[in-house]
Amino acid sequence: LRTSEAVMHERCSDSESASDSDDDGEGVVWARSGVEAEDYIRRRRIWKHVIKGVGQMFSSADSFRYTIWKYALANRFDYYFVRNCRQRIAVKCTAEGCKFYICVRGHVKMDGMLVKDFVSEHVHTVG
Repeated sequence: LRTSEAVMHERCSDSESASDSDDDGEGVVWARSGVEAEDYIRRRRIWKHVIKGVGQMFSSADSFRYTIWKYALANRFDYYFVRNCRQRIAVKCTAEGCKFYICVRGHVKMDGMLVKDFVSEHVHTVG
């Protein structure tokens, strides 16, 4: 006969080893979404640094919007558009008192959007 303590120890050991393998995401598929964990983790590493800073060019306003979405997803913060039109897009973090800010601008004589202002600091823990 096995004691309940021995069974509990076995369960804890099993769950610890399962969570250790989940960290690297190798071969894991999340059931609800069907997304492969390894693929998500790889993309997240790339997306964390997709915004470089002032002077970076984006092909269009839509391209920038998609990029800021990936950047926020990878760095785990929420944002909102202070201004959102074809000529100028300004984005801030939703956390109260957070300094994160990015502003991109377009021009009639130039294709694409250029990062004019970028403050990457957060006053809270991200990503």
